[in-house]
Amino acid sequence: MTVGSVLACVTVAAVAAALVAPVPAAAAEHPRGVVVRPAKLTLSADPTALHSVGSTIVDGYRTVRTGLDAPLRLVGRATRGWVVVTAGPDGLDRTLWRVRPDGSALRLRSLGDEGDDVRTSSAGRRVALTVSGRRSTLALVLRTSDGTVVGQRRFRGLLEVLALPGRVLLSGVQPRRTVWWWPRTGATERVLRRESWAADAERDRLVQVVRDPAGYDGICLAQGRLSTPAVRDWRSCTDKPLAWSPSGRRMVTTNIESDGIGPNLLQVRDAATNRVRATYRTFGYFGLPYWEDGNSFLVLTWARERAAIVRVTTGGRVSRVSPVVRMRDVEDALGWGFPPA
Repeated sequence: MTVGSVLACVTVAAVAAALVAPVPAAAAEHPRGVVVRPAKLTLSADPTALHSVGSTIVDGYRTVRTGLDAPLRLVGRATRGWVVVTAGPDGLDRTLWRVRPDGSALRLRSLGDEGDDVRTSSAGRRVALTVSGRRSTLALVLRTSDGTVVGQRRFRGLLEVLALPGRVLLSGVQPRRTVWWWPRTGATERVLRRESWAADAERDRLVQVVRDPAGYDGICLAQGRLSTPAVRDWRSCTDKPLAWSPSGRRMVTTNIESDGIGPNLLQVRDAATNRVRATYRTFGYFGLPYWEDGNSFLVLTWARERAAIVRVTTGGRVSRVSPVVRMRDVEDALGWGFPPA
């Protein structure tokens, strides 16, 4: 469920120049929806997307060159700065850092070859991660200010972090379950006796995995409220939610079969009914979408060796909010992006 890897380095000057030159937005119509071609899109006058290019962080009009070895992957904002992960040349030997506004970095923790499942809290004060073993998972919560461990607990089976609204929502298998965990006290509370695909605590959304021989790989998905997981809004064996709008009324979904390097189809749907409102396609791959307001979301788009962060409105308008970068392959593009909310 995480986006990994890197984007080729672009100079700070080129990034800054591209981000401040506004031109009208444009979108290509298609019988089956809007086709997103990042290299052909014009630059938005409001480039708010948080992203990284090589070892540089771009946050709106602000560009911060770090002293870290490229590549780096953004996890989220910290109270003063940003949380990032760096990796060795082979993609392993990962390290968690807090980058300060001046570009200097504080090492929070070595992640080794595991621990790529990392989430920051909405206020940016804490970060949660899991490190999987053969039969158990170590869950940790750290302060982003100095890397101090707030809480840690080893769980049986394989778990990953779904949400960090204060307590931590974890889900996994062996055995299948979804649980709340309070890092300071170590207490836990079971939410479901099944695993969950995704959750958004602020918008009170939970997507459960439903075992069904008719579904893809034997599963379907059902969405409901995190506060009342027994009540389901809808069930689908074809659609997979990726992100919800700030109000929780809309969501971005893709095909349930999409996995690996990323989907080439995104749809805006009514979150309560799963009804399709708009469809977007690309001749390549999308990253993870991030809603910036109730009418638009941002998404990394890679197509035909060109990558850019794109703003998509629910009305069908598409524009860039970052430079277009030539990529050697899709794996380079997947590290360039902004974190989930």
